[in-house]
Amino acid sequence: MAQTSEPLANALEERRPAMSILVRKHQMGADMVQVTMLKGDYPTELLRQQIELMPAYGTTPPRGLEIFGGAPAKTLRQAMFAVDGLLKPETGEINFEAIVKPFLGSPEPFVVDTMIVVVEGMPAVPNTTLVEHATDTVLLKGVPLGNDSIEYRISVASQDPEKVKIPTKYQPVGKPQTPTKGSSGNNRQIILIGIGVAGVIAAGALVYSLTRRR
Repeated sequence: MAQTSEPLANALEERRPAMSILVRKHQMGADMVQVTMLKGDYPTELLRQQIELMPAYGTTPPRGLEIFGGAPAKTLRQAMFAVDGLLKPETGEINFEAIVKPFLGSPEPFVVDTMIVVVEGMPAVPNTTLVEHATDTVLLKGVPLGNDSIEYRISVASQDPEKVKIPTKYQPVGKPQTPTKGSSGNNRQIILIGIGVAGVIAAGALVYSLTRRR
């Protein structure tokens, strides 16, 4: 695992999550995704644009995309859809870059720099599953939930997708990391979105429960 400075790591850990993503493998093979933005007035069309960027990082185009909730009902803005290319249970790989990078590139005060990602149906396997990763631009930590799920907290120190590199699985020390398929992405993505940080981090569990109740 790459190392980052202790002050930077501490700063990233103190950030509050701006969104959560729940991913589970459907029995028919698709990756079912639920996105929850923790600000009810998150713009619907801009959320749609971000989700549609995922194929630039190695997934299929989203299918059955639905976006609902949010202001004026004062509920959380959510999106649900299916893709292929996020989870590979047979190899223990998770396409983190396709999950994280589409939401980067927004100007202040609407930056998404921390998120909770819950992966269902993929147990943490020693020396296979990525559960911790730290560089100068990324801090990722995973905590097992039961026998077959993992909750990740991911923070980034850069809004440039090209500077955010996350391997798909555990990397032995000293072994070069293989970039995610499609990680070149769209070098010019700049999306103006509205996102606020709400709630407190205590929170992995809180955010997870919010997504599961829908």
